[in-house]
Amino acid sequence: MTAIDKKFYNLFWTDPTCQTIFSSHKAQLLEDEVELIVTKEKFYAQRIVLTNSEKRKTGTQIAKRAENDNIELIHNLQTAAKKYFDEAKIEVYVMSRFGKAFKTIEKDLTKSGGWWKLAMKLVGSLDSEKDLFKLLADYHLIPKEIENKEQFGIYVESEFNSHLKEFLKKKNLSELAISIDLISTYYNHKIKNNLVSATKHYTDIFYDNENYKDRLEFFDNLYEIGLIKGGKLKSYYECVNCSPNTFNGVLTLDIKPSSLKLKCPSCSKELFYIVPYELNKVIYDNIVHKDGLLFFAIQHLLEQYNYKFRPNHNQPPDIEIDFCLLNDQQLIYEIVEVKMFKTDRPEDTQLGNIREAVSQTKKAIDKLVSVHPDYKTFPKSIVTNITSDTVYKLAKKELEKDLKEYNIFLYTVSDFYIKIKR
Repeated sequence: MTAIDKKFYNLFWTDPTCQTIFSSHKAQLLEDEVELIVTKEKFYAQRIVLTNSEKRKTGTQIAKRAENDNIELIHNLQTAAKKYFDEAKIEVYVMSRFGKAFKTIEKDLTKSGGWWKLAMKLVGSLDSEKDLFKLLADYHLIPKEIENKEQFGIYVESEFNSHLKEFLKKKNLSELAISIDLISTYYNHKIKNNLVSATKHYTDIFYDNENYKDRLEFFDNLYEIGLIKGGKLKSYYECVNCSPNTFNGVLTLDIKPSSLKLKCPSCSKELFYIVPYELNKVIYDNIVHKDGLLFFAIQHLLEQYNYKFRPNHNQPPDIEIDFCLLNDQQLIYEIVEVKMFKTDRPEDTQLGNIREAVSQTKKAIDKLVSVHPDYKTFPKSIVTNITSDTVYKLAKKELEKDLKEYNIFLYTVSDFYIKIKR
């Protein structure tokens, strides 16, 4: 572990705010950024977004303004396109340049399994730059001579420069600067929309009225140890007290979270802000890892208190144990299983998650007992990120027989910390 990682995990086990936020399931903590159509694998944004929209009222107001802005911007861009570009000439160019490509693709799609085969061709070519450009050439989208991205870049630039003058309506070019600004405004608008979506995602996790200041101090700590970094991602500020477009803007900043507050130069009220910070790569990788961040937090805890253990222990025939605690003779004396669930679910769903975790542990133990009978008597700790005392009480009552028979103990994150540091 790096020094930053050690500082973070020390904070995780000693700061309730850190534990509350970073014990969240990755789907709650991070935004979905991309989902691949073929594999259905999700990718998450490597950022934490902070906002002063505590009660969602401000965020809702901004979202409504964004919706109205979007309608107006799209209308203005469509008007600008008609004003500056000759659509008839563009249509002629597209059909002459890509007509053969359209016919080839259309022909392939009419064959059995057309869409699927075409998708597989595309996916199969993504691992090789040369294969990808050959595929594009086969479909007459680019010349056959292009084999790498450098050649492709030169080709696109050449095509753009050679045909741009044909498409422009010269009589309106004197007003082009206004429309270039419009494109910039639209770009900023998309950034704003992206951040508004993020603040909807984060508000429930990061803010409540009781400990808002504590949480700002906590994020200051993350900033100071280098776990979150500014200066790279675009932020958004707007006065929601004044009428729309009185004062707003997209900007980049690198300041600690507690200093994000700015005032409107018109009304002197605090500006609404949405500020993303880049998340440390190692901690981000731990969050999105299949085992979840809690696994790595427990590993750090065991190391800190000098436990002997074996992580991700594989035991035939097909059992993987998260942690095996070892005695001085390097023999297993306890098993620890780590489970991370989505905690924004009803209590009966969370209870079902614990029930399933216990069932999986029982099945694993039954298989392990066939290898070594002592596995039945070893203590088994199941640590989850569920925080509801009610859910744990119901689970212990409902599963009392199984817990006793298999010597299983259920722990919250904080309870497991108390157990380990004794």
